[in-house]
Formats: sequence, C-alpha cells, structure tokens
Amino acid sequence: MKESTEATIKIKPCVSFLVVAWSVAIILVLLWEIRYVQQATQELIMTEAQAHFTKDQAFRLWISSHGGVYVLKAEPNPPDPYLSYLPEGDIQTLSGKTLTLLNPAQIMQMINEKFSNLRGVNGRITSLQPLRPENAPDDWERDALERFERGETEVYEQTQIHDKPYLRLMRPIFTQSDCLKCHSQQGYEIGDVQGGVEVLLPIEHYLENQHNILILRATSLCLLWLLGISGIFLGTRSLQQQLAKRFAAIDALRYRADFEWIITTLSSYFVRLHPDEIDIEINRALQIIGEFAKVDRSYVFLFREDQTIVDNTHEWCANGIKSQIKNLTEMVLDEELPWFASRMKKFEDVYIPTFNALPTQAYLEKAYLQKQEIQSLVIVPMISGSQLKGFLGFDAIKSEKKWSEDIISLLRIVGEIFTHSLERKQHEAESRQAKEIFENSPNVLFKWKAETKWPVTYVTENVKQLGYTAKELLDKNTLFANIIHPDDLQRVTQKIQYYSDNNIDHFKQAYRIIDKQGEVHWIDDWTIIVRDRTGQIAYYHGIITDVSERQKAEEKLRQSEQRWQFALEGSQDGVWDWNLVTNQVYFSPAWKKMLGYEENEIGSDLSEWRKRIHPDDQKNISLEVNHYLTGKTDDYRNEHRLLCKDGHYKWILDRGKMIEWNEEGKPTRFIGTHVDITEHKRAEAALIKSEASLNEAQKMAHIGNWEWDILSNELYWSDEIYRIFGLTPQEFGATYEAFLNFVHPDDRECVIKSVNNALYE
Repeated sequence: MKESTEATIKIKPCVSFLVVAWSVAIILVLLWEIRYVQQATQELIMTEAQAHFTKDQAFRLWISSHGGVYVLKAEPNPPDPYLSYLPEGDIQTLSGKTLTLLNPAQIMQMINEKFSNLRGVNGRITSLQPLRPENAPDDWERDALERFERGETEVYEQTQIHDKPYLRLMRPIFTQSDCLKCHSQQGYEIGDVQGGVEVLLPIEHYLENQHNILILRATSLCLLWLLGISGIFLGTRSLQQQLAKRFAAIDALRYRADFEWIITTLSSYFVRLHPDEIDIEINRALQIIGEFAKVDRSYVFLFREDQTIVDNTHEWCANGIKSQIKNLTEMVLDEELPWFASRMKKFEDVYIPTFNALPTQAYLEKAYLQKQEIQSLVIVPMISGSQLKGFLGFDAIKSEKKWSEDIISLLRIVGEIFTHSLERKQHEAESRQAKEIFENSPNVLFKWKAETKWPVTYVTENVKQLGYTAKELLDKNTLFANIIHPDDLQRVTQKIQYYSDNNIDHFKQAYRIIDKQGEVHWIDDWTIIVRDRTGQIAYYHGIITDVSERQKAEEKLRQSEQRWQFALEGSQDGVWDWNLVTNQVYFSPAWKKMLGYEENEIGSDLSEWRKRIHPDDQKNISLEVNHYLTGKTDDYRNEHRLLCKDGHYKWILDRGKMIEWNEEGKPTRFIGTHVDITEHKRAEAALIKSEASLNEAQKMAHIGNWEWDILSNELYWSDEIYRIFGLTPQEFGATYEAFLNFVHPDDRECVIKSVNNALYE
C-alpha cells in the first residue's frame, strides 16, 4: 500500500502538468484562432477594399482614357468650374441639348456618393494639389500621400468614423498621358504621384462576424478544454484504479513474499542458532513479525515447570509503547485470567478485536485489558506434544485492529518455531549439563572396532583420569589391548570371545590397565556388542570406571576385618553387625556361644536380640540406642541382661559405633560387641552389700571413715563423719584444707604432723 500511495502522489504532479499543458495548448489554439480569424477578417476586409479600389481605379482609368465624360448639363450635373479653361468644356448635341464635360475626380465622387448610399462604401480621389478644393486631403490622407512620395504603394488603417469602424485604404495615382489633359497646368509629368484613390469601407459587419466566429471558436475550445480536462481526470481516475489494482496485486504478492520470507528465514535461522543466542533472537523475531503485522506490542509468555505460573519472558514494543515485561511475571493464569486460561488449556486461539467481543464471564480479562490499555489482541498457544508451553501474542494499544487469518497463521507458525527452539535450548542445556556431569564423572565412554586388539574410535575427554588423553587413545598406533595388564589380557580376551559366541551382548568384567606412567588402574568395564544387519559384530560400546580406590579400600577393609575378627576371636567377646536399612544383624559365633547357643540356633533378625532382653531393661536400652542414632550422645554404651538358653540371665556390657552413612547422612551400619560382665555385677553387688554392713556398724559405733585423693586433693567422708561434725556435704569443701579448718587450733599442728609422717612412711 505504501507504493500505491507513493504512485498516487507521483501521478498528481503528472495530472497537474497535463491540465496545465492542455490548458496552455487550448489557450495557444485560442490565441492562434483569434489571430487567424482576425487575420482572415482583415484579409477579407482588405480584399473587399481592394476590390472597391480596383473598381474605382477601373472607372477612373476608363474615364481618363476617354478624356472625361460628357453628361447632360442639368441640375444634378452642373458644369465643372475647374475645367472652364478647356475649350470643349460644354458642347451642343444635334438635338440642341447641352452636354458638359466631367473629369474623372468629379465622376468618381458622384459615383461613390451613389455607391455609399447603396452599400455604405465610400471613396474619393485626393491630392496634395487638388483641382477641386473639396478633394483636399485630411491629415491621414496627407500623411499617406507624403508616404507615396517616398515610394510606398499602399496605406491603410482601421479607424472609427462617427463611432463606426471603417477601413481606410489608399493607393497612389501616377500621372499618365491621359491625365495631362486636365492636370498638365499643375506641373505634373507622366509618372509623377498625382494623388491617391481612397476607399472608405465600413467593417462593422465584418467585426461582428469576427466576434461571433471568435465566440463560437472560444466556446468550441472551452468545450474541447472541458472534454480534455474530463478525459484527463477520467483517465487519471482510471489509471489510479488500474494502478491501485496493480499495486494491490503487487502488495499482495509482496505481502505473500514477505510472509513466506519471514517463515522460511526464521525457520532456517533458528535451526542454526546456538542455544545461548535463542533468547536474543526471539526478541528480534518479535520485532520482525510485529513490524510486519503493524502491531504495537508482540510478546511471549512461558510456563514454569509447575504449569501454573507464567512469566512474560520476551517482548518487543513499537515506538511510544510502554514495556510491560517487568510487570507481567509470576502470573497464576487460573486465578488471574481464568477464561483465558481455559482457552489456552484447550489449545484454542484467543482473538479479541474489541472489548465487545469478550463474553460476560471474561470480566477479569476485560479489566486486565483496560489496565494494560489494550484495544485488541490475538494470542496463540505454544504447544509441545500434548503440553502447553506458553503463548505468543500481538497487542494493539493505539487503536482497535483486526487481524487477517494470515497474521494468525503467522503467529501459529512462529509460535511453533519458538517452541522448538526453546525446547532445543532446554535439551541442549540438559545435554551440556549431562555431558559435564558425565565428563566429570568416573565413567569413561569408549567405542572400539571389532578388530584385533580393539582400536579405539571414540572416547570421552574424561579418559585423562586413566592416564591418557583422548588424542593418544584415538591414535591408530595405540591399540586398547596394549594397555591392558598382561596378567589380565588373556582372561579379558577369552570372556569377550565367550560372550560374542553365545550372543550375550551385554556383560561386565573387571581388569587392570597400565597408563603411560606405568601406574596400574583397576577398572570396571560394562560392554555392549553392536552387530550389523548380518549379525556380525560391527563394534563395541563400553563404559569404563576407574575403581582403583575402591579396590584399595576393599583390600584395606578386608585386611581390617581380618584383624578385627582375629582380635575378637582372641578376646572371646561377642560381635554384632546391624544393617539399619534391612534390619538384619550379624551375630558372631562368640556372641551366640556367650548365651549358650550353637551357630545355627540364632538367626539374623534384630528380634533375636530384642526378645532376649530382660523386661526391666527394655525401655532403658531402647532410649540409649535412640539417643545415639539421633546424635544426642557421642557413643553407645549400655549394661543390660540377656536371657540365656538355660533360662538364666547374663549381664552384658553392650558397646557400639556407627561406621557407615548414606548420601543423606543417615546411619546405615552399626557394629558393636557384647562383653559378659555377670561376675563383675555379682562382685559389685557383694561389695555394695559389704559397704552397707560396714556403714551400719560404724553408725552404731559412731565411727566414720574417710579417703583422701592426694593428687586431686579430694576428700571423701562417710555419712557418719558428717553426722559427727554436724555438717552436710554442701557445707563441706571436701578438701584437706577444709578439713583442717574444722580441727581445733591447738590440735591442728599435731594432726598435720601425723598426716605428714604417715605420708613419708
């Protein structure tokens, strides 16, 4: 449409030029017509005047050639007094009538008077030396006669006489031999300019005719001008219509070409984009389609993973349109725009050319549009498979706008392009992350040819943990079999051959390889055999993990467990190993023997221990175990009684420690020992009983006992001593010095001396 408008603008000067040119042409033709008519009229006037002159000249010459004309002498024909000198001025006829001679000038005057009365055309003869005074020239005639003297042969002009137009034409009269009869006495000779013959021709009817012709011609030219102008405007209108149709067709073709260009360009361009460039290019693409569709704002909203919250992630705004991207984040569509959300979930387009197009239930959407000052909008869902990823839309802010089906189709296609690109970005980010995780993992991916010694055709960069670079292993001169430990190569070769022959395409084996520094690496190799269509082995895929540290740890653990078993067996303590995940417990033979059982008489369930705990100890031991497992105590130690096979209880000292945890930090393995402390408990009970008896005897005898820890300076008093001194434990400092404070000053030195002597002894 821009080209059509430009063409219309370009046509206007052309039309103006044609109008001016046509007007000028008509004016020029009119001027030419005026000139032509005037010239033709003038020629016609001159022709008639010349005809009269010729007539008069013929009359004069005829009269002159005959020496004059004799007419009957009477009232109308008086004798010419200016010819009285002629002897033949008057003559008598045989009948007795008198004839008088009239010269040419007099005759011409009489004839012209008659002709003037009949036709209005007058004429006369004049001269600078007239015979007759009445033939004397006026000013114009004098000027003409003088010009004849100078050689001119004709003088004429148009003039007004009695307010009527006339043509005055005068030609010279040259003296001939016939003229000398009357004019010789004036001194004229043959060939001299004797005077002039003038024709006075009325030209009013010629000028009226000229005026009428000019009016007719002017009218005709005006009509012709109007026809031309009409033709120009009609032709221009027709041309504009044709141009409009042509440019409309061109616009349609260009629109279609631009439409297809946008689609093909964006499709091919986004396929080649690096994932990190996709977001920037989406904004540029929004500008391209926004300017193409002549909208005020184009945008993309994307759902988060929870599929409930949506954000305005990309936006383009035309000049003068305020950006909204920062205001449109964390939107819960189901709550904020429920009608719109339901349409999107059904994968339906939303086209709102005006507020009136909104249904009554979309009152929240109407309020949203009014808040954003949106007059019209069209939105299409962005779909991946059966999942709504987001939506793409256009807004019209300045005025209402209707979009064609082509524009909506463009939105759908671009929405698909954006969706695929964003998915590719996400997938490549996940792939990059997976690759980074894989390359930073202990797992190395290999691909070997199914040839002798297995040449490497692909290996990941993290192979450097095995002491080689990928480039070194991909070298044709480096064969994978050459880096396998010689002691393992035959076994590895045999296993691969066995699996291949028996169509076992997935297998695992452990072996050692030697790196270029000569260090040995233990590896786990998960191998997949890939076959071609004929069933022949094409190549091998493998994932190799360096388990050297695990092998070392397992060896240390094996050695540690061997030493542990040896120590436990030597000490005769019972060992238990509790798997907190499965709740299974390993009870050592010594543990079972301590309770009087054989190896096969006690199983591996935790209940084998719990059901033998004395009922009075159940609560306490559960509390102690729970405190240790939850980190409330630093170690586990408990004394409780277990039921023996013979029905008696043994006192057991139970000690344990956690040695394994899972990735979340929760304990998974708890090991410990059982020590039989039954005899110790019996001795302790006897000691307690003995101390009770001693205390009773001392109380009866008022005898107390004390103990002094010299190193810590702590003093222990029995209850009887406190009673003797009348003190409570809170009132006594329980030190040697505190004791001396209660000794009488007179006896204190003696007591100190006795104590020192006892210490020295």
